[in-house]
Amino acid sequence: EISTEHGEIVLNWKISEGLTAGSVFIPYSLWINQVIGIDTKCTGTPQFKGVKATLKSAEGKKILTLTELVLKLRRES
Repeated sequence: EISTEHGEIVLNWKISEGLTAGSVFIPYSLWINQVIGIDTKCTGTPQFKGVKATLKSAEGKKILTLTELVLKLRRES
């Protein structure tokens, strides 16, 4: 599970030797939108780099499918 001040989401992950220690790479998707802010600083695109996050085990928690995530977001709005 990855959480930031903006939200949290459960994702699969794996260690990559190509990343700097303490860094996480998540491809742009609806899932990443759950943990980044909405401020674009007038660029039209949110800031993806430098977002402080906490990673923890999500054992027993389900990774939402795209349909489940959209339905969850609709219920919350």
